[in-house]
Amino acid sequence: MQRRRKMRRAFGEGVEKDEGAREQVRKKFFWLEEKHICDGSGKRPGDEGYDVRTVKVPRETKLSDSQKQYWDIKSQYRDVMLFFKVGKFYELYEEDAQIGADELGWKMTVSGVGHCRQVGCPESGVSAATEKLVARGHKVGLIEQLETSAEAKQFKRVVRRELVKVFTPATLVDTPVRDAAVHVLALGEKEVCLGGEVRLGFAFMEAATGRFFLGHLMDSPARTGLQTLLSHVAPHELLHARGSLSADTRAALKRVSTKMQVTALTPDYEFPSEEEAVAMLEGYFGVKSGEFGSRHEHALKEAGSLSLAALAALVAHLRRLKLGVELTAAAEVAPYEMYTGAMKLDGATLQNLELLENSEGGHEGSLLAHLDCCVTAPGRRLLRKWICRPLRHVAAIEERLDAVQELRERAELLGEVRRRLRGCGDLERCLGRARAASTGPTNGLPDHLVAASNKRRLAALGAAVREVQAVQAALTFAVKGCSEAQEGLANVEASLTWPRAPRGAPPTLGMASDVEAYEEAEAIGSLLEMFLAHSTTWNELAVHLAKWDVLAAFAISASNQSDGAVCRPRVLQRGAGQADRPLLQLRGVWHPCAVAACARGSVIPNDVVLGTSQEDGNADSSAAARAMLLTGPNMGEVHSAEGHVHRHHHGANRALMDPASPRAPHAQPDTVPAESCTLTVVDTIFTRLGAQDHIVAGESTFHVECMEAAHVLRNATSDSLVVLDELGRGTSTFDGFSIAHATLSYLTSTVGCRLLFATHYHPLADDFQSSSLVRLQHMAAQISSTSAPETDASSGGDKSPKERLVFLYKLKEGCCPKSYGLQVASLAGLPAEVVTAGSEAAVRLEESLAHVFEAGAATQSTCRTDSSDLTNHEIAVFDDLSEWQGRTNVAEGHLDYAGLLDIWHRLPGKHSN
Repeated sequence: MQRRRKMRRAFGEGVEKDEGAREQVRKKFFWLEEKHICDGSGKRPGDEGYDVRTVKVPRETKLSDSQKQYWDIKSQYRDVMLFFKVGKFYELYEEDAQIGADELGWKMTVSGVGHCRQVGCPESGVSAATEKLVARGHKVGLIEQLETSAEAKQFKRVVRRELVKVFTPATLVDTPVRDAAVHVLALGEKEVCLGGEVRLGFAFMEAATGRFFLGHLMDSPARTGLQTLLSHVAPHELLHARGSLSADTRAALKRVSTKMQVTALTPDYEFPSEEEAVAMLEGYFGVKSGEFGSRHEHALKEAGSLSLAALAALVAHLRRLKLGVELTAAAEVAPYEMYTGAMKLDGATLQNLELLENSEGGHEGSLLAHLDCCVTAPGRRLLRKWICRPLRHVAAIEERLDAVQELRERAELLGEVRRRLRGCGDLERCLGRARAASTGPTNGLPDHLVAASNKRRLAALGAAVREVQAVQAALTFAVKGCSEAQEGLANVEASLTWPRAPRGAPPTLGMASDVEAYEEAEAIGSLLEMFLAHSTTWNELAVHLAKWDVLAAFAISASNQSDGAVCRPRVLQRGAGQADRPLLQLRGVWHPCAVAACARGSVIPNDVVLGTSQEDGNADSSAAARAMLLTGPNMGEVHSAEGHVHRHHHGANRALMDPASPRAPHAQPDTVPAESCTLTVVDTIFTRLGAQDHIVAGESTFHVECMEAAHVLRNATSDSLVVLDELGRGTSTFDGFSIAHATLSYLTSTVGCRLLFATHYHPLADDFQSSSLVRLQHMAAQISSTSAPETDASSGGDKSPKERLVFLYKLKEGCCPKSYGLQVASLAGLPAEVVTAGSEAAVRLEESLAHVFEAGAATQSTCRTDSSDLTNHEIAVFDDLSEWQGRTNVAEGHLDYAGLLDIWHRLPGKHSN
């Protein structure tokens, strides 16, 4: 039959009939087209409150009973691909059918029960198809037959069907799409003042482990707290009440670099008010008659009403996915504190220092990639948490350092630990599957679905027991809690007869007595309840497993550092007789990620000294300064002659990255890539690096700079480490210089924190060269020429584009006299004729400005008479020009020519002379 049909189609027969059928289908379902579609309430895309998850089916649409059955469900689940069970087959219709054809290569037809576009598969293939579609980011639901055709005929009705379950990438339990944690985050917001400050309540869950977390925070208009939360949690999906988020919060969500699905829930119905939150949680997490059950009482009472509203929204979301009972019945609920006992790393710092991912959003080159030598999935997840929340208490830091050092010194122990860990699976997720399996199948399901549920639940229990056994055996030599684990296992196994079966095969159920007295489902539920009664012990085992894996990874990572020196950091506590003020001393420090990223790179160590300890007794004011003002050439990428791109942390950026990387101070208690490292505890690392805008969020480069700088100025303390790179570049030169000057002054004289401040505003160095609070340093470079021997950049040099700038990556004392922009432009591949023209323009500009300064008072007088359109600040700049002439050599390049030229061109009558 199929062969005959193919032959006919090869000769063009039947094509017109197929096309005609497709056209009829398109006309019938015109209301699915973009120009006609409406949501369930009749709103169009772009209308306020439009719900993309629903679709309105016109009343006049003629549908069969089975079609109506399908579209009644689909109208509420347009965002979900729905498999519709028909006999022994599962079918996808219309929009879902197109996705199935595109993703799975299934053949599209316009016949069958749906009388529309459709694809399908036999029931034996639906699990594999669902897994593939979810792995590619789709939500997939199963509409099951709850009775046979014969049963339906008895009552003269269409076969009863219901949506029984929805699978999504963020809520998979049995087969998670990745080893990393996958979270769903619900976010509530309440404005607390007219200035834009808000209170955020949140709740998030990891379905694969069966854990829920609650928290709240106060956030500034820049939403730095929200940015940090999103960096830590990295949610796959974010839920919020439709129309409830402020403009600042919406802008912050648009700035998120990672992929995140944002879902708007219906206010009140799905995302309750604070007053209705507890009522909406009725029946979940032990909440009964408005009272909290004993199991989660502490977490729920401490959460706050806005956080409870977010938790209720999570529950409503799970109920819609038919997962409400399954994922909450045996779930664990805990408060979430981002910074309790930890150093603060906000979202900007995590991004700027490339701690979790590189600037392109990838893994390679990040600190996480560099440290990730873990051999288990729980270890990798814990490593990410430790990077986000570094220790800040000296005792805890020293304890972790001791563990890493012992593993490094005992190679046999390290090898044995990793060998045993490789034999373990993912205990955390095995426990999560056991929690999800603790609830039995819903009453009324047909026998085959109950049997499938029992098989899955029994497999989850067997896998969890075997994984506990494996972890307990692996950690017997190291973990004190293993005896409790063994006792718990004995209690469970006393009621089971485990057959000898290959690892991974589900055990057969065999109760020691009274098997016949229980239904199979109830028996499995009892066993799961017995097993989960020891959850505290199993959780402790899982935590120990992950910790050993991360500590071993630190030891391996440290042992692999063959490019340069490594040392154990010496961390001091201020006020404990060790240090009377903030201190950071790094001798011979280098950045392992930067070296690894450069194919031709080699280690060039540098010394970074901010402050001195009591024992040093160093009277040198520059060494005692807690701020470094850094100048020098800068460039992000250099193209080699072979056409390859080698990534470097060039110039100033390289100097900033070395000491700011949390691995270097003490964020990851581990060996530090340096000859020696001494520092006092850091409470927060703040960074403002690079030039970027957020066009989608409506934020310019300068706006982003100012938001990040404002966050630093409001929150930095004397124990903070602050890194600022080229603050003020996004606006006019004199405005930028003024902001940079004021910021540097405030952080050094008022805050007194450890500060690395990179700038191309060379007059800053003039103003702070006599300050005991600031140390002037620059990144060395050399100017080489084919016609002349190399000369140190510190001694000046010609601006000829024929000269080649060589980065030395070495910190030197004092201010770099030039930024060498023309040479950097030439290295970056700017056409030679453009660089030549720029060089000539620079010479003319120098001569022009030299003439201005020679005029002195005359120029000053002219400016006062012809400066009606200048600001008071800009007039003041010209008032000071005569003083600048007396202390500045124009030929040395200290003047900001671009800024002066900007004002010069704005002066009325400037060309009269």
